[in-house]
Amino acid sequence: MTHLHGATDFLSLADLEFAQRCFDALSKHWVDDGDRTGMHRPGYSDQETEAMDMICARAVEQGMEVYEDVAGNRFLVTRDGDDTLPVRLMGSHLDAVPQGGAFDGPAGVVAAITALRSTPDGAMTLSQKAGVVIWRNEESPWFKQFAVGSKLATGRLGMAFLKSARQRETDMTLDMAVAGQTIDTERFATVQSLRGATFPTDSVAGFVEAHIEQETTLDELDMPLGLVTGIAGNIRFPEYIEFYGRAAHTGTTRMDKRHSAERTARDFLNRLDASCTKIADRGELVWEVVDHHVVNPSQTSVPAHVRLNLDIRSTRAQDLDAAMSAIIAAADNVCAKHGTTWNREGVKPQRQAPVMMDEGLRSALYRAASKARFSLHDMPSWAGHDAMVTAEAGIPSAMLFMKHNGISHNPLEDLPAHSFAAAVRVLREWIYSPPVEKRGREGGFTHRLITQYGGQKLSL
Repeated sequence: MTHLHGATDFLSLADLEFAQRCFDALSKHWVDDGDRTGMHRPGYSDQETEAMDMICARAVEQGMEVYEDVAGNRFLVTRDGDDTLPVRLMGSHLDAVPQGGAFDGPAGVVAAITALRSTPDGAMTLSQKAGVVIWRNEESPWFKQFAVGSKLATGRLGMAFLKSARQRETDMTLDMAVAGQTIDTERFATVQSLRGATFPTDSVAGFVEAHIEQETTLDELDMPLGLVTGIAGNIRFPEYIEFYGRAAHTGTTRMDKRHSAERTARDFLNRLDASCTKIADRGELVWEVVDHHVVNPSQTSVPAHVRLNLDIRSTRAQDLDAAMSAIIAAADNVCAKHGTTWNREGVKPQRQAPVMMDEGLRSALYRAASKARFSLHDMPSWAGHDAMVTAEAGIPSAMLFMKHNGISHNPLEDLPAHSFAAAVRVLREWIYSPPVEKRGREGGFTHRLITQYGGQKLSL
């Protein structure tokens, strides 16, 4: 766990102690039982709900009110501020990948709540309501889909996904997992069909997600904060890319008579690597083989069936198009060469387009950082985040990155105190800055959440 007391040059001791208590409470879900080490907090699980309850209880202690939408996302909203203006939201998620770290997601939630603590001298007052959103189930391993909570909230996912997606550990369908967290799926379906979302997106002035950087750029530059320009899109394969050959004896079958699925797969990967390298040289692309195995292998059999999976990302849509074309061309060509086949029609890739952050909100954060006496480094995000989903839903969205050791989705994930404190300072300056009129934005966020979107106010 991180120790924040060393950042009193940036934040008051009271703020740092409050944040430390939040992180300490969340450490309840850290496991170290010999077989597993790291955070165990699956999406839409009892552990995730307990973590949300703990954070919400601390928000209530700070004078905030807690609301929940019909997808189970939580909104922690200030009592003060002009309710006729749209709300300013900050936040992130609390779930973790299997055996994950302590700060991917929680750092942004705790920073946002700390930013909203009332100042001791009362020097600043909110001109419009502000709040913290805790999105459910952002991490993709649990139901083979990332940002499930924010996608349910914005209409990107619906009942069909709830009924079909299965939890990786329990094989429980998502609708059963959701119901297990006292979320009414029928109510969700009704609200989403009527409204297209589970909260009033047009009553949000902007959403800022603070998050650990998950790479080493800021550490190399020795800068505490980065400001995201855009979030890379990706191509993922919920179903494997599969190559089919013909089983044969490894000793008695001549090399020129073999139809090896494994040789086909290796040839495919070599060709794809060369193609992706060319795409990256003239654009922006990263790629990786995340799984590759022979199905039912035998020491004396030529492999007849191989499965593999890829993760491909780019900040440019045209590079993703080129990579997908390269995948198809490489698979077709190697199968023709080796006398094998592949599941061309069965491969149904999930594609997420790159998303740019809102320039108006980025400018507001630059002003906030200047007032807080911090510099920001412009940089892309190569990982997906909830801010990508909110941006696609038409909500002005931005991201602050906090410098850390670059290790993420890993128990060794860290959070330097000064980076966390810097993020709190910038978020606080933003939420206390004068309101900026947003065309098409309405006020009354919490009232509309309850009366028009079926949400509820929680008593904790």
